[in-house]
Amino acid sequence: TVSASMATALLAYSGIADTYSLLPLYGLLRPGEARTNARAAAEKALRLDDALAEAHSSMWMLYFYLDWDFDKADREFARALELNPRYATTYQWSALCEGVRGRSAEAKSKLRRAIELEPLMPILTHNLAWVQMWEHNWEGALATAKTGLEFAPEFPWLNQSVGLSLLALDRADEAIPLLRRSVDLAASASFANSYLAYGLGRSGRTQDAQAIIDEWLEFQKWRYVPPTDIAIMYVGLGNNEEAIAWLQRGFEERDVWMTFLSVLPFWDPLRGDPRFVSILKRV
Repeated sequence: TVSASMATALLAYSGIADTYSLLPLYGLLRPGEARTNARAAAEKALRLDDALAEAHSSMWMLYFYLDWDFDKADREFARALELNPRYATTYQWSALCEGVRGRSAEAKSKLRRAIELEPLMPILTHNLAWVQMWEHNWEGALATAKTGLEFAPEFPWLNQSVGLSLLALDRADEAIPLLRRSVDLAASASFANSYLAYGLGRSGRTQDAQAIIDEWLEFQKWRYVPPTDIAIMYVGLGNNEEAIAWLQRGFEERDVWMTFLSVLPFWDPLRGDPRFVSILKRV
C-alpha cells in the first residue's frame, strides 16, 4: 500500500515530466533538454510505482511529442487506461495521437469522453475544436471553441481557436481581435504570436505580420522559438520558400510541433511541394 505522502510525491514526478514535455510547445525550452528531464522524472515515478496511471500517461507524452514513437505511445495509453479509466488526460493525449494518424472519429470520441470526466477543463474543449479544424470542419470548430469560451473566456487557446476558425470562414475582421487576445493572455508563448502573424498575413495586413516575424527572429537569437512558429508566420505571408526552410530546421531540432505536420490545415499551401512531402515522411 502506498502512503498518502508517497502517492503525492509520485504524482509530483509525473507532473514534472508532463511540464517538461509541454514546455517546448510554448517555446520555453529546447526539445533536447525537455526530453532528458521529462524521461528522468517519468522513469523515476514508474520505478517507484509501475501501477501509476499518471506516470504511464507521462511516458505517452514523452514518446509522442519528443520521441515521435507512436507505437510506444499507444502501449502507454493502453496501460494507463487499464490502471485508471477515469483519468481524463489519458484520453486527451491519446486522442491527439489518433488524430495525427487520420483517425479523427476516434480522436473526437476520446476527447468527448475526457470532457465528460472533466467538463471544466478548457484545454479539452480546445483540443476537440482543433481536431475539427484538422477535418476542415470550421463551423464545427467555431461552435465548439465558442462553447468553451463561455466558461473560460481568458483561456488563450480557446480565443485562438475561435479566431482561426473565423479566419478560415473569411471573417478576418472578427478573427484578428481574438488572435490578438490570445497573445495578450499568453504573450511569452511564441505559439500565440505565430498565429496572430499568420492571421495578419492571410488577411492582407502584411506589414503588421512582418513586424511580428522580425521581432521573433530577434528573440530566437537568445531564446528558444520553435521553428514551426516562424514557418507558419511565413505561410501567412505566402512566402513558401522561407516556410520550407524553417520546417527543415524544425525537423533537425525535433520541434514538437512537427508531430502535427500531417493534419494542421494551416500547412495546406505547402502540401504540393515535394520538399514538404519529404519532411513529412521523415517525421
